[in-house]
Amino acid sequence: MEALRAIPGNPFGVDIAGFDPTEPSAAARQKIAALHVHSAPTPYFNRVLGIDESTAEVVDVALAYFSERFTPCRFDINPFYTGPELLAALNRAGFHPKEFQTNLYMHPIDAEPPSVPGVKVRPVRESEIGFFTELYERAYYGPDAPAMLSKLRSASIEARATRPEWTFYLASVDGMPAGGAALHMRDGVATLAGGATIFTLRGRGCQRALLQQRLFDAAEAGCDLVVSRCGVGSASQRNMERVGLRTGYTKSIWQQAGIS
Repeated sequence: MEALRAIPGNPFGVDIAGFDPTEPSAAARQKIAALHVHSAPTPYFNRVLGIDESTAEVVDVALAYFSERFTPCRFDINPFYTGPELLAALNRAGFHPKEFQTNLYMHPIDAEPPSVPGVKVRPVRESEIGFFTELYERAYYGPDAPAMLSKLRSASIEARATRPEWTFYLASVDGMPAGGAALHMRDGVATLAGGATIFTLRGRGCQRALLQQRLFDAAEAGCDLVVSRCGVGSASQRNMERVGLRTGYTKSIWQQAGIS
């Protein structure tokens, strides 16, 4: 989101807002945030992060913030910081559990480069970003994704590609471009971001190779923690567990009923 907001003129209308709880707390003020994208009025791009049991009153404040912008939103809820007051506040505001995500972690010790037959992984070159964004969009979302969301996601990749903390990877199968993924590294923490393979080349080991390459690069860069997330019980979770990641917790996503 920061990279999108930094695009000159902020063409997608990205805003990152902070909420102050009723009970003053410097830590709480810093961690509760709302991500708003005016050009993408869907809950996926408009969410509240960092809310917990001690700041349940922020539910109404956040809902008012998004309602004023005619935008549906969602709350990302960490179970370790959730209690009856927060759940009741979400329920009163008309929110219900929509989905669950597994948050995984590992220490990249003794990581090795990928060795999947027929699959090669390498960083995307600057001159290839346009090609990569089209390939990645097709691999991740297919041919029928809404044009505005495709444009937003492509712009997000292009904006992040210029930042040193981000690296994008291209996977090929027998020399044919097949998919990609991203790696973010900062302060010793590496984040494995969405890997995707085009439908016709799935099942060849692209995701395993992309995971292995990013773990190897994170270890080489001195990162001591790797994190990622995915759908509960998904193929992505199985792939990550095979290379050593473990479940840290399961996050619940709360949305207003009837909103997709």
